[in-house]
Amino acid sequence: MSNTVERALLSAQWPPPLLNEITNPVAFLRFDTCTQVEILQTHSSAVLLTPRFAFKIKKPVNLGFLNYSSLGARMRACAAELSLNRRLCPQVYLDVQPICIRKGELTIGGDGEPIEYALRMNRLDGCRMLDRMAADHTVTLPEMQTLVDRMAIFHTSAPRGRYAHHFGDPKLIRQTIDRALSLMARVGESAISPPQIARIRTGMDGRFIDSRILLAARSAAGLTRECHGDLRVQNVCFDPRYDGGVQLFDCLEFSQRLRFIDLAADIAYLDMDFELVGRSDLQAQLVELCSHYSVYDGYRAIAPMYRLYRSIVRGNIAILASIAMKHLPDEKMRQLQVAKAAYDLALSYV
Repeated sequence: MSNTVERALLSAQWPPPLLNEITNPVAFLRFDTCTQVEILQTHSSAVLLTPRFAFKIKKPVNLGFLNYSSLGARMRACAAELSLNRRLCPQVYLDVQPICIRKGELTIGGDGEPIEYALRMNRLDGCRMLDRMAADHTVTLPEMQTLVDRMAIFHTSAPRGRYAHHFGDPKLIRQTIDRALSLMARVGESAISPPQIARIRTGMDGRFIDSRILLAARSAAGLTRECHGDLRVQNVCFDPRYDGGVQLFDCLEFSQRLRFIDLAADIAYLDMDFELVGRSDLQAQLVELCSHYSVYDGYRAIAPMYRLYRSIVRGNIAILASIAMKHLPDEKMRQLQVAKAAYDLALSYV
């Protein structure tokens, strides 16, 4: 275990003392009336759920690849997340609200000196989340078509910007892959053995060598664009109330390197994730539906490398979450199981 990463995650246990009152329904009266506030946590944020809204707060953590250690950094991250996610979910992402102390009471919104910031969103229907629907076998082909249509429209119009050529360079892609491999080696010991890590690294070396010329050609063709960056089953919803009935939410805001990527890297996350949750049928549907869009030409050729990379990333995210959930043993165990499954999937790809 990397002591630096573990210390950073555990030092950001949420809520900190100053925000202990944030789960008091009174703090939300400016926006909603409720008797209880639900809390969802990841390694880097906490989401507070009222009946109508979701309020996302960044944890004061510095993991190297993301840094929310200062109040200013957390405010900027909330603003960036609002702007970037409005590309796909303008009806869901509403605004950034200050969390203040007013007349001795904590309140979200209003006047006062901010002690924290929260990204305010319309609450999505939990029963219509793709991970839940995939587990319940309730995803229909028309819904899959709607999802791929939305992805294709987004990817076709996604800006290339001045960073695209830089981030599409195979050397930089290799650096990004190496960072994921390094993080797995540093924090993954509870879910994967050193010999298995070595097998994955060797397998990735081979996949990258096989794909290097194709990666360069895809970059030259303009297929490196500002994407979602975190397109997995947990971040897709089919809530009919908003944005045409499909929401691709919670895009990656903290790193241009991880957001300006090959379109195939975006698709491959969802592709791999369907297999991870035991829905290879939906994986096959996704790939087949994507094949009808010219923007996804050549995906099948580059997919093996990106599926392997994404399985490593997914395992790393789950490991970090398991460390952060030390005080929630059931959730810690669930995240550890996800990490093991993701790393096992990576091994199957090599």
